[in-house]
Amino acid sequence: FKSIWDARTNQADKTKQVIVKDLKAIERKLEGLLDRLVEAESNIVAKAFENRIAKLEEEKLILEEKLATCGKTRAPFSEMFELASSFLKNPYILWCSERLEDKKAVLKLVFGGKIPYGKNEGFRTPETTLPFRVLGQFSASKNNMVRVRGLEPPLREKLVPKTSASTNSATPA
Repeated sequence: FKSIWDARTNQADKTKQVIVKDLKAIERKLEGLLDRLVEAESNIVAKAFENRIAKLEEEKLILEEKLATCGKTRAPFSEMFELASSFLKNPYILWCSERLEDKKAVLKLVFGGKIPYGKNEGFRTPETTLPFRVLGQFSASKNNMVRVRGLEPPLREKLVPKTSASTNSATPA
């Protein structure tokens, strides 16, 4: 998990570099268009330059917003891993929360996609997400539990001690 986290961090850094490069290119284009706009003598040409400048400014704002959020994590890896593993250990704790948002989050994290519905069967059991499928395979494999009846072999009939009345009736007089 740590290597995946690090790979995503590196990818975010590369994305930041691309965004910065794109922002610089937009800045150069804007400067060139502004110079041409000042030199334009026709109103039609000036209007076309203004439209192009407006589009570039919009692109610039979008890229600046992406740059501000790119690669920011809420917490370090150790905290996020601990939080995720505690949820995987017992999602019921979050389910018992009073907040509706927590219950919705549990449903989204445990079940992938929408609940399937069959016309003749009604609602079907939804497919669980990958972490819970993997954990389910661990728990289902080689279940070395004690049998329901226990370790002792089952008795076919209970042994009843012989009483004197039953032995007397069995002996001839």
